[in-house]
Amino acid sequence: MSRNAHTVVFSCLLWCFPLWLHSQEGPYSFTHLGTAEGLSNDLITSLTCDTFGFLWVGTPNGLNRFDGRRFRTFRKGPDPANDLPGDYVAAISEAPDGRLWVSTDKGLCRLEPRSLRLEPVPLPEGADTIVRHHAVGKVYFDRQGRAWVTRAWHLSCLDLKTGKSQTFQPRIDTVRHPELPLYLDRQDRIWIVHNGFVFQFDPATGQTRAIVDAVTGENNLNILGITEDDEGQIWLSSWGRGVYRYNPVSGNLDLMYRNLYPIRGVMPDKTSSGEPFFWVAGGLSGLFLYFPKQDLRQVMTNDPRDPYSHNGFYTTVMYRNDRTGDVWIGTEVGLEHYAPTAIRFGRAIIPKEPDFGPFNLVSDIVQDQTDPTGQTYYVGVWANYFFRWHRPTNVFERFKRSPKLPLQDAEVFCMTQDRAGLLWLGVTGGITSFDPRTRNLRNYNGFFTQPNRRNKVITLMEGRDGVLWLGANAEGLCRLRPGARRPERIPLPPEVLYPNTPDLFVHRIDEDTLGRIWMATNRGVVRYNPANGEAKVFPIPGKMMPYDCAGILVASSGSIWAMCDRVLVEMDYAGKPLRSFDNEQGILAARGFYLQEDKLGNIWFNSDYLLHCLTPRTGTFTYYGQADGLFSNAPTDAMSLMPNGEIFVGFQNTFNFFDPARLRRNTTPPTIAITAIRVLNEEASLDRPLVLLPGQNMLTVEFAALNFSQPERNRYAYQLEGFDRDWIYTDRPVAVYTNLDGGRYTLRLKAANNDGIWNEQGATLQFEVIPPLYRRWYFFVALAALLAGAIAAVSWYRHQQRRRLEQFRERLARDLHDEMGSTLSSIRFFSDFAQTQIGTSKPETLPVLQRISQSATSLSESMQDIIWAMKTRHEHLEDMASRMTEFGLRLLEARGIQFKSSIDEHFPVRKLLPEQRRNVYLIFKEALNNAVKYARCSKVELVFRMEKNGLLMAVVDNGQGFDPLAQTTGNGLHNMLQRAKDIGGDLLIESAPGKGSTVQLKIKM
Repeated sequence: MSRNAHTVVFSCLLWCFPLWLHSQEGPYSFTHLGTAEGLSNDLITSLTCDTFGFLWVGTPNGLNRFDGRRFRTFRKGPDPANDLPGDYVAAISEAPDGRLWVSTDKGLCRLEPRSLRLEPVPLPEGADTIVRHHAVGKVYFDRQGRAWVTRAWHLSCLDLKTGKSQTFQPRIDTVRHPELPLYLDRQDRIWIVHNGFVFQFDPATGQTRAIVDAVTGENNLNILGITEDDEGQIWLSSWGRGVYRYNPVSGNLDLMYRNLYPIRGVMPDKTSSGEPFFWVAGGLSGLFLYFPKQDLRQVMTNDPRDPYSHNGFYTTVMYRNDRTGDVWIGTEVGLEHYAPTAIRFGRAIIPKEPDFGPFNLVSDIVQDQTDPTGQTYYVGVWANYFFRWHRPTNVFERFKRSPKLPLQDAEVFCMTQDRAGLLWLGVTGGITSFDPRTRNLRNYNGFFTQPNRRNKVITLMEGRDGVLWLGANAEGLCRLRPGARRPERIPLPPEVLYPNTPDLFVHRIDEDTLGRIWMATNRGVVRYNPANGEAKVFPIPGKMMPYDCAGILVASSGSIWAMCDRVLVEMDYAGKPLRSFDNEQGILAARGFYLQEDKLGNIWFNSDYLLHCLTPRTGTFTYYGQADGLFSNAPTDAMSLMPNGEIFVGFQNTFNFFDPARLRRNTTPPTIAITAIRVLNEEASLDRPLVLLPGQNMLTVEFAALNFSQPERNRYAYQLEGFDRDWIYTDRPVAVYTNLDGGRYTLRLKAANNDGIWNEQGATLQFEVIPPLYRRWYFFVALAALLAGAIAAVSWYRHQQRRRLEQFRERLARDLHDEMGSTLSSIRFFSDFAQTQIGTSKPETLPVLQRISQSATSLSESMQDIIWAMKTRHEHLEDMASRMTEFGLRLLEARGIQFKSSIDEHFPVRKLLPEQRRNVYLIFKEALNNAVKYARCSKVELVFRMEKNGLLMAVVDNGQGFDPLAQTTGNGLHNMLQRAKDIGGDLLIESAPGKGSTVQLKIKM
C-alpha cells in the first residue's frame, strides 16, 4: 500500500521493556522544523517561550518567533534602536515583566513580545573594549529585581528599578578564554562554568569558590551545563563522568549517575505518574532519556527510513514548557518538538532484506503467550513469511522457507495462537502450525476441493471448544477439530453461497456466547450454527443483497457489529439491525475494514481514510491519522488486538501500536494571540489603540492559537460584535472586514486545539472606525438644517410670489371694478336714458337700446363674478357656498321657484384655486339658468359638501327633464363638461323626460 511521507515528524524506535512498563510516555517522537519550514538557520542556540505562549528560537542568523504555523525572523538592521544588535543570538531570557532579553554577539537588547519593539540595553564598559567582547552571555534575574549577565570575563549587574549598574571581575585562576558562562539558581546563587571547572561567586565579598567532587576532591570535572529541577536540586552534566548533583550540606558535588557519557547537558522531567527522568543531550545519537529508577536509558536512534525518528545529531539546547509538557530540542541541524498529545502511536519498522518483494504488507500480529515477559510478538507479512519481534531490543528475526523450516508458502494472510501456545498461520493453499518453544512446524493442506484456484486462508479463530475455524477467499468456511489430521470444509446452503458456485469469500470470523459463528463475507453477514448446520444471511438497511462485508465483531455488550463498505451496523443476536452509521453519522472513509473492541468498549476499525474509533454510548467518532503517528492516513491492512488491550495496525513493512486506554488527549485550551493587524495592507502597531480613519476601509487581523501539538488541526473562530450575527468558523486564523460603518467595535477571537478543546474566553481587539464626513452625525444635522433652510427659502419665496399674485389680482379686480364697472354702468344708464328720450317717436330703435342695456347688465354681472373669483378673501369653501346661495335665491325667488340649499354647516378650512373657484361657480350658474329656462320646475336644490377628500356640488330640479343623449343646439352642456375637465373634475348629468334633472360635479381637493 502507498504511504504519504510526513516531512516534519520524527520518532524513536528503540523501546525498553522496563521503560514501557513504568513510564510509557511515548512514543518519544519529534516534529522537525528547519529552514524548509521558515527557520532562519538550522543550528539552534537558544529556546524559550514568552508569557503569551510564542516559542522564540535563537540561531546564528537571527531570532525567530514561532506561532505553530510560521516563523517570523528578526535580524540586525540599520536602526540600532529597532533591530537586533547582532545576528548571532547566543541566549534568550524572559524577565519578570514579560519582556525578552536577547543576548547577541554584538550586544544586548530587550524585546516587548506584544508590540515586537526592540530597544538596546547598554552595558557598563569593561577594561577591555575589543569588538569581540561585545558578545553577551545569557541574562538571569534574581529575586531583588536585578539582571546578571556576563560579557567576556566581566560580570555585570543591572538594577532594573534604579537603572544603576555594577561590574565584577571574578578571580578565576583557570581562565584561559575570555568567556564565563553564568547560571543563577532560585536561591540567587551565582554559578560560573569555565573550562570544565565550576565555581560559585559571592558578589557581596567578591570571592569565588571552586566546587569539587565531594568524594575525590577534584575540581576539573569537565562540567558543561547546570540545571535546576522542580524541587530546587541543582544538576550538573559532565562530558566524561556522568551527572552530578549539588549537595547543599557539603557545598560540593555528588556523582549520581556514572554511566551517562558523553553528555553536554541534562533537563529534568517527570512522567505522568510522577516518575523522574532526564532528557540528556549526548550519547552517540545526540539525545537519549535516562530513567534513574531503573538505571536505564532510552536512546533516540535515527532511522533514515522512518520519518519520525530523531535526526541523530547532537543536541545543543533543550526547553520544556511546564504548562503543556511539550519539549523542544535544538540540534545542529534543526529544531525538534516532542508533544505528548501529538504523536500518540508507537512505531516499528521491519528491517529490509535483499529478497523483499513489493508486497511487504503487515497482515497480522500476535503477542506470544509462551513468553512470560510478554515482549515477544509474531508479525505476519504478506508475501514475505513471518517475523519474531523482540520489543525491548527492537530486534526482528525472520522465518522463511528453508530445509529446517519447510513453510508451504510465503504469503501469510492471518495468524492466531491457540491455548496450547501453537502459532497458526493462514497461507495460500492451507494453514501452518508453528511452536515458538521448539520451532517445530507442520503444514496442513489438501483440504480444498479446488486446489488450482489458489485458495487462501484469510482469517483464523480458535473457538471456545478448541476448534480452529478457517475462512478462505473462495471455498468459504473450514474447521480443524482438536486432534484432527486435516481441516474439513463446512458445507453451506446455496442461499449463502455465490450464485451457481460453491464459492464464498470469508473476510473475518467471530464467535458469540452461544457458539455460533458469525462471518463477514462477500455475500453479507452470515451466521453459521455448528450445532445444527444452519446458515443464514442477514440483510443490512440500505444495502442491496448481496453486499460485501469486510469486518465482523461480537462485542462484550452482546451486540454484533458489521463493517459493510462505508456502513457500520450494530445488530442483536437475532441479526436484527439496531442502528447504523455512515458518512452522515460521522464515517469519513469510503470503505472500512476490520473491527476491534478495546477494553473501554469502544469500536475501532481501519479504513481507506483514517483510523476510526466509535464510542457506542454517545455515537461519536474520533479519528487518527498520520499526524498522530500512523505511517499512513490509509490504514487498510492488519488491525490486531493483543491480550493486554493494545491494538496493532499494519502498513507496508511497518506497524503502529497503542493502548487505547492510555491514549493521551490534549486538554489544554490554546492561548489566543493577535499576531498582526493590517489596515489597507499596511501593518499597524499592536501596542497602540487601533483607529481606522476615513478611507481606511479594509481591516485584516491575523491571530494564532498557540498550540504546538498538531497545529494543523487547530480550528479558529471570530465574531465582530454588532456586525456578525454568529461566530465565523474557519481553518485560517485571519479575520477580514471591509467598509465598516463608523463607531466602536469589539472583535472576539477564539480557537480549539488538535483535540477540539476550545478556548472560549479567547482574545479581543477593540477598535474605532472614524466615519467619513458624509457619515458623521453632525453632517446629517447640518444637511437637515440646510434642507430645512432650503425648504423654508422655497416656502418663503412661494409665499412672496403668492402675495405678489394676490396683490396683482386685487389690483386687477379693483381696476376692473372701477374702470370696467363704471363704463358698463354708463352704457346701461345711457341706453335707458335714450329709451326714455326717444319714447314712441322711433319705436324701431327701442329693441336695440333694450338689447344694449341687457348686454351691459349681463356683462356687468359676469364681470362681478370674475372679480369675485379673483379676490383672495373669497377663496374658502364657505365663501363659495354663500355666493351660490345668494345667487340662487336672487334668481329663483323672482320667478316664483322654490330654492333650497343643503350645505355643510362647518366646512373644513380648505381653499380652492382661483381657476377651480371660477369654473365651479360658472357650472353652478349654467345649471341653475338651465333649470330656470327649460325645466319648468317649481323647486331647485343645491347640494354642496365634502366627501372623502373631495368636493361634491349638485343642482337638482323637479322639472320636466330631458334626454341627455338627444342632440342639442346649445353649448351649455358642452361648456359645463369642458369646465369640469379643465379643473380635473367629473361632471355627471342625470335626467329623463318627466323625472327632473341632476347636474353633479366632483373635484379632488
